[in-house]
Amino acid sequence: MKTSIFSKAVLDGTKLTAKGGAVRSSGHWYSLSFHCDLTKDWMKAKTFSFELGKEIPEKDWEKLGLWR
Repeated sequence: MKTSIFSKAVLDGTKLTAKGGAVRSSGHWYSLSFHCDLTKDWMKAKTFSFELGKEIPEKDWEKLGLWR
């Protein structure tokens, strides 16, 4: 998983929001948005919700910093 592919992740106190991330599954990359509430030391997520988006075409991987 990468959090800042299409837009930067935002950390506000202990709330992390990533609207422009990507996640790899079974050799494919998909766009990903997520929100989580972290512990005060940022070491664990107390809550986590996500939305999986469309598959990212392999022709775009290199320019986005994704790998095979």
